[in-house]
Amino acid sequence: MKPKLVEMDKVIEQIHGHLTADPTKRTVMFVLGDHGMTDSGNHGGSSPEEVNTAFLAISHPHLDKQSPVKIEMINQLDIAPTISSLFGVPIPQFGIGKVVRQLLDGRVSDSVLCTLLHNNLVTLSKQDPLVKLQTFQNCQTCTKDCKKCIDQMEKELQSSRERLSGQYGTFNIPVLVLCLLVSTVVVSY
Repeated sequence: MKPKLVEMDKVIEQIHGHLTADPTKRTVMFVLGDHGMTDSGNHGGSSPEEVNTAFLAISHPHLDKQSPVKIEMINQLDIAPTISSLFGVPIPQFGIGKVVRQLLDGRVSDSVLCTLLHNNLVTLSKQDPLVKLQTFQNCQTCTKDCKKCIDQMEKELQSSRERLSGQYGTFNIPVLVLCLLVSTVVVSY
């Protein structure tokens, strides 16, 4: 596995070199995986080595004067809304993730962060009727008390994601068994 990691390090270094060759171009490079791997090369299981993966975001040092951010854990659900927000494109319609605030703190103004988080809430409210969107109407165009709005929206985003995640991972076993029995009877005739 070590030779593969060394090879990939070189590939990433080459790509980064090309992307940052011109300090006037705004670039961000994301390096991430869809799964981890054990030391023996196995993947697809449920061990921490297999379900955890690295996430690296690199920008040009001339563009990003902020200190590097180290976040111990990012939920995969949160990657799409965060990258969408960084690029200024809409958050995927059926995503249930939330913008990773730590990656944006200090890199965008509080009023922009308020707008991004509000947009994230709007997206989630289409799937989660319990989102209290009306509570955050003033946060959409935040001019004062932005930190308070940001903190409140963060809590609401987290609550919504937990509710939605629970829906997608919960199954009604009696209904599934009944459907299986009905489909077995139908197929046998």
